[in-house]
Amino acid sequence: MQVLGIIALNMLSILCCSQSPVWLDQSPFGHQEGIRNATVTTPDGDVVFPIVFLQQSSPLWFQFDWITDDQEWLNYRIFHCTVEGKINDVDYTEFVQGFETQEISESPQFGLNTTTDYVHYHLPFPNDMMRPSISGRYWLLIYRNNDWQNQENHVVAFPFFVVEEKVLLAAQTRRSSQGRNIQSHQQLDVTVNPNGQFFSDIYRDIHLQVFQNFEMQPSEDCINPKPTFVEPHQWRFIDDVNPGFPGGNEWRMMSTVDISVPGFNIDHTLPNQEWPEVFVALDQPNSRTHSSWMDYNGKNIWVTNNSSVHAVECDYFLTHFQFKGSHESQQTLSLEIQTTLGIKELFPCHYDANSGLYHCDALLKQGIYNYRYRYLGQIQPDDDIAYTEGNFALTGNDYNCFLYQRDPVYGLDRIIGFQKVSSQP
Repeated sequence: MQVLGIIALNMLSILCCSQSPVWLDQSPFGHQEGIRNATVTTPDGDVVFPIVFLQQSSPLWFQFDWITDDQEWLNYRIFHCTVEGKINDVDYTEFVQGFETQEISESPQFGLNTTTDYVHYHLPFPNDMMRPSISGRYWLLIYRNNDWQNQENHVVAFPFFVVEEKVLLAAQTRRSSQGRNIQSHQQLDVTVNPNGQFFSDIYRDIHLQVFQNFEMQPSEDCINPKPTFVEPHQWRFIDDVNPGFPGGNEWRMMSTVDISVPGFNIDHTLPNQEWPEVFVALDQPNSRTHSSWMDYNGKNIWVTNNSSVHAVECDYFLTHFQFKGSHESQQTLSLEIQTTLGIKELFPCHYDANSGLYHCDALLKQGIYNYRYRYLGQIQPDDDIAYTEGNFALTGNDYNCFLYQRDPVYGLDRIIGFQKVSSQP
């Protein structure tokens, strides 16, 4: 009992040293404390943008960890949404084939041979028990205690998109045509072929939405959501008024795939301690070397050299970050880590006047991360991440383009076209 008490005390001390992240998930639902690494992947574990094609048979895996030593049996249900992600007030029979709600049938798995206790959950979806029957933007809510209407029961919510390709989309990227943004922004031109279909009111019922990488910022800030040019066989979405998408707001990279040796951008590790720690190399502000990395920003990979079963055999490490930056009373620096579409974890950083450094301790899972620093406060009115990370037009980015049609009968926004395009560094 004394040994167990010491172990429990050590575990408590390492958890207390790390900050709890603030989630920016932009969802209408709540989430539980201790939920980490919420990702959407293929069955092989590759993180993907959560897109389901109508009637597709192969599922995506919606998975997450819950840092706890006890498992729970959880339920799930889906919600059809507007273009903006607001829940539609329609009966579930209008958009669900199968059951309204269902229990996650896959058994939770405990972390194996890890110093941190956690339970891993995964849900293959769509499945034989539930699948979307119409296209559109959705939320998948996972909850407990059989009561989803009580927000205290919400565990985590994932956004996903269901596509029915009725029209053909083509997209291409270019540097911004706005003079002062030519080195920092990318613009996107989209052309739609209606494929012989008739639409009664294109300007009212048709809407374009574009997502850059795993961001969920409204595309209206970056591209005109309505066609600027319409012919019976072609619609064009071109916007030379707005500056376009930020070229990347470059993300930094680090790897803790194998703690036996320091990974990329890792200064050193202490793998022989009972509770492993990772020390990230000292980061400088506004490092222009980011533009040479040519990374796809926001793409995360959860892998380990220890086993192919990375979902349950990756460990959580206390990871130490340092950032050299000026300190003012109205500046708050946060470490931002994005795990999947629309879900970000912000870890507050603390300023040490003696060293002139910001410090942050975060409990992160073994793998490869993209991370960045951002000031929250009055540095920039629009909270411009370029202040700390730089922003370059030559960065490689993925753009997922969705074309919506407003259903005149039910008033639902359906996705009738999709195209993914990548800008080349």
